[in-house]
Amino acid sequence: MVEQCPFCNSSVALWLLEEHVNNHLEEEDMASDRALAQQLASNFDAPCSLEEVDGNDTFFSKRARGSSEVEVRRLARSLRNNKSLEENLRVIVQSQAKESAVPVKDGLMILLRRCVEADQQRTGVSSAVALAGYVEHFESHHQKDLGWGCGWRNIQMLSSHLLSQDPEAKAVLFGGVGFVPDIQALQRWLEIAWAKGFDDAGAEYFNWEIDGSHKWIGTTECATLLRSFGIRARIIDFQALGGKKQHTEVVGGKKNKKTGLDSAPSRRQGASYKMTGNSSANASGIASGNASEDRGINEPVISHQHLVDWVWNYFANSRDDKSPCSTAFDQLRKPIIISKRSPLYFQHKGHSRTIVGIERRRRQQGNGEEVFLLVLDPSQRTEEITKCLTNKRGWQRLLKRGLHTLRQSEYQLCYVDKGVAYGEELENLKILSSVRHTF
Repeated sequence: MVEQCPFCNSSVALWLLEEHVNNHLEEEDMASDRALAQQLASNFDAPCSLEEVDGNDTFFSKRARGSSEVEVRRLARSLRNNKSLEENLRVIVQSQAKESAVPVKDGLMILLRRCVEADQQRTGVSSAVALAGYVEHFESHHQKDLGWGCGWRNIQMLSSHLLSQDPEAKAVLFGGVGFVPDIQALQRWLEIAWAKGFDDAGAEYFNWEIDGSHKWIGTTECATLLRSFGIRARIIDFQALGGKKQHTEVVGGKKNKKTGLDSAPSRRQGASYKMTGNSSANASGIASGNASEDRGINEPVISHQHLVDWVWNYFANSRDDKSPCSTAFDQLRKPIIISKRSPLYFQHKGHSRTIVGIERRRRQQGNGEEVFLLVLDPSQRTEEITKCLTNKRGWQRLLKRGLHTLRQSEYQLCYVDKGVAYGEELENLKILSSVRHTF
């Protein structure tokens, strides 16, 4: 079998093609490479998407119009790798390994529901709870990914829900294998997403490489990976900066004129914060609600009531019964709502977790209500969570996070809308955007 050299157009045996192409590359310096890639790119159409790849078509078998600088670099990089998108897809589908999760009898979310019911009966406090229907917990391991892998673990938790509850998503996710892949496979899928043109700014930030690395990721990478399969993943920012509440849309990786922050959430909240020395230990302290977080005594009190209100409406709006969900919690027909919505990838400075539900309840003393997010943390052990839920003791300490614990000025969520995108909609998903809430 022979292939055509993309440089000299000569026919070369397939097994010699890599060496042949490398010889071309060695003869040229970086400037020549870029010029060559520019020339090639001007003669090709836009890179094909996954559904366009068939039979003998390769990543360079489609012709392009008006390639950008980023497009040129993607082309040059792919030429060096000398692998078609089709070949990369075939290899990863065949080689990806299933992530092992601690088995939980009856399922984690069923155990959580039983605990919530028991808590309601024990306290007698009027409350309403909205829960995701199914989620598996994936923990970070000391010898594998503790300290850097929380983002990948949250992708796995979100994927476990989609594979279990959404047949359309199951058919397209990870090549239709039907299971949650390990971190290495997820890293390869993210690189494929970049090669297909999803989130060029993110690909540039990571220099187009993440496979085998310990690089931190966040909501942007989660959305990019899922969108590459046609999953309608969205990003929303919540900021508590004081002053008038705003609602603005931020697109791509542009700088925000007011704050100077990179608008791509994961690169602002994850990797960029990593460089400031935030450790996983510090992140755990924030997650547990410690009052020891560094804060000047004269700084304004941060409130994220708008965040918890959004989370409540997100989970409660998808229930089976049609009674109003935006009214006070004691007017709801059901004290526990099993939502049809996916869990939420929950990002903040230095760490990320997965929101699987929310509770609103009357204050035992005084007027008003209390709100608690129900959160699965990759840094916690699945066996400990399961034990506490099974015994109905101590689970609140692990899973419940009150509004007062949200002390960061900024949070991001990644969520999924139902259905799978194709055609023009899929093409539009390549450009990431986030909706920003400030008040």
